[in-house]
Amino acid sequence: MHTDDTGWRVGGKLAYLMGFETADVCLHQIRMRHRNEEVREVLPGDYGGVMISDRGKSYDAKEFVRVEQQKCLAPFCGI
Repeated sequence: MHTDDTGWRVGGKLAYLMGFETADVCLHQIRMRHRNEEVREVLPGDYGGVMISDRGKSYDAKEFVRVEQQKCLAPFCGI
């Protein structure tokens, strides 16, 4: 599951466009907050696949300790 987010404005207020993609499914949400709680609504802590993400704190939550992860290694990912 590839996941990423970007800042978004809704009615002039900061929000987040969150994307979750696999080979079979693509889900995009606009949310007012981007915490691990919002990520876990889509990707549970017992997810059996690999979560591919940037180095955002919401993906490093203790609830994802059992989820295999691959972090973005490209320079544009904030490393």
